[in-house]
Amino acid sequence: MIDYISALRDKPRHRRRDGGHVHVDRALANALHHPGGAKGGRTTAVFKGADIKKALWKELSIAAPDGAILAVPVGDTLKRGSDTNEIETTVDRSGLWAAQTPQLFRVGALAQAIDAAKIAGCELTDEASAMEFAGIRPLLVMGSAANIKITHPSDLAIAEALITRNEHSS
Repeated sequence: MIDYISALRDKPRHRRRDGGHVHVDRALANALHHPGGAKGGRTTAVFKGADIKKALWKELSIAAPDGAILAVPVGDTLKRGSDTNEIETTVDRSGLWAAQTPQLFRVGALAQAIDAAKIAGCELTDEASAMEFAGIRPLLVMGSAANIKITHPSDLAIAEALITRNEHSS
């Protein structure tokens, strides 16, 4: 298993390109700005850990020619809520995965999928959703619970704890 936090700890931070307000727009802008990504511009990874991107591409280029994402099976109990914040039902989590980064796709195919989805008025949540719209079925690759997404301020504390833990165990 790749140690994601350690791989990122000493990496310079990637500068954000102005590609729009939606994540997938920014990801595409970054991909098009860096056409020499892994394998001579044939793929992009939203996650910019170069070591991780290279390792994933090497392993997945044959097994998943249409692309792949890191993901983990959903373990939490999921509840569907009403407009009044009451529980309507428990959602069956069988077969559900939580998407992570990196998400690897060929840049040209990704750009076409995003454009087609936007023209059709489809709201995209990530790169994989654009590829799904285009009829592509990306491969799910087992990720790690330590590969967290920084969305809320409390996520920074979790990331710091993971980095500190990894520094002390090295």
